[in-house]
Amino acid sequence: MLNFIETFIRSSRRWLSRSEWLIRLLRLTKAWGQACEPGLVLIQIDGLSRHQLERAMRKGNMPFLTELRRKHRYQVHSLYSGLPSSTPAMTAELLYGVKCAVPAFSFYDRADGAMYRMFEPRAAKELDQRLQTQGQPLLAGGSAYAAIYTGGAEETHFCASTLG
Repeated sequence: MLNFIETFIRSSRRWLSRSEWLIRLLRLTKAWGQACEPGLVLIQIDGLSRHQLERAMRKGNMPFLTELRRKHRYQVHSLYSGLPSSTPAMTAELLYGVKCAVPAFSFYDRADGAMYRMFEPRAAKELDQRLQTQGQPLLAGGSAYAAIYTGGAEETHFCASTLG
């Protein structure tokens, strides 16, 4: 009897899971098993220093990342964001290897006489296309989630350059 109750509770939790609902809503496919090849996971959190990240992990505030490091041998590496230290500039350099391609979050480009605001899909898309011709896309063949640029990813979700 207890086994039945435990099984029911576990399957109910899985059915009510936010992740499971998101998979159903977005009509995504589930990946079963483990990948055979090594990969790369990049997590970029605005305004979070490495010191603060490691302190949060020590205090138990980031259990998922702590488990990835401990059980699955994930590593944390620092990345100098460069100047300007804005998300669009750093992301352009990281995903395409193009330095100083984006001078600020919002800027006026004298060459084409246009104002670029990186929260606007048109501006992000135009810069993303420009960056793809100038650099080597890091995410080619991969996926991007909630980023400004696609980084050459085949599968993108909630990227500013693919919205609208």
